[in-house]
Amino acid sequence: MTTDSHASTEMRVFGRLGRLLPECAKDILRALYYRMTPERQAATLVPLQRLDREGLIDTLVRVDRLDPSLARATHVIVMSEILKEAVMRMGVAENRITVLGNRVDTSLFRPRDDPGARRPKDQIHLLFVGRQKPQKNLHGVMESVKRLASLGYKPVLNICGGGRREPFTTLCMFTKGVQRYCRFLGAFTNSRLPQLYNQVDMLVNPSFFEGFQIPLIEALACGVPAVTSDQEPTNRIISECTGALVNPEDPEDIVRGILSVKKRLDDPGARQRLKVNCRIEAVTKWDYCLVSQKEVEVYEAALAAGRAGAPREAAVRSSLARATEV
Repeated sequence: MTTDSHASTEMRVFGRLGRLLPECAKDILRALYYRMTPERQAATLVPLQRLDREGLIDTLVRVDRLDPSLARATHVIVMSEILKEAVMRMGVAENRITVLGNRVDTSLFRPRDDPGARRPKDQIHLLFVGRQKPQKNLHGVMESVKRLASLGYKPVLNICGGGRREPFTTLCMFTKGVQRYCRFLGAFTNSRLPQLYNQVDMLVNPSFFEGFQIPLIEALACGVPAVTSDQEPTNRIISECTGALVNPEDPEDIVRGILSVKKRLDDPGARQRLKVNCRIEAVTKWDYCLVSQKEVEVYEAALAAGRAGAPREAAVRSSLARATEV
């Protein structure tokens, strides 16, 4: 599927929703992104440690500023099971929540050339994608790179995200003595990101907490394995079939995960299986049009049930079940 045909499919999917809106324009609020104001940043300090399930939920409630007014919604769509539990803390009944996950344009993010297959075996090209904030654990990745170098490998850490190098990142890099291994790439547009994913061996994003983590599914769509934290929601996105799960607090465990993936990449047969597994996972679970179709099914069911005076949550569950079967 080309990017143009993908856009056409997206317009067709959401066009169905647009035809329903005139009669009930106030029934749907679809908030894609929000602006992070200085006041909001000051109020959303995050922990620099691995969290248990309760800690994850409490942090998501606080950082995402979830509010009890959510309980007034007819239906709530969330990106992960852990976010579902956070929303339930706000008084939203479980039967009024649908977990759809996030989405990726698999026609844009797709496997291309594979330079890693021709790379010397002592080289490891890693990619970190995200904000250069302590929560993302870039400092833990840098420590892992230092340890890889001490084992005789020649690591390259590509850092993508943010318009400039953050002071915290610079301090970590020079304190750990890994500046020779780090490449700061700045911000990338979506059109350029797929090429970057295809140039590296693996994505390494072992953050301390997330509500989802879009770079993981972008990497999968490109056939690129990922090393990430063994906690929700990332351990529901990545498995041993598509990468490695690690303890984000332990640089040695991050090294173990990286070398586990590298061992498979160094074997031609295992490499092919791993990269195919990644692509299949993205196409069957996180494809943009697939998830968008399910989202529209939820909206249609809620609106149709409202017109009929029926319980909307029952109609939403029935409609989503039909969409999942397709």
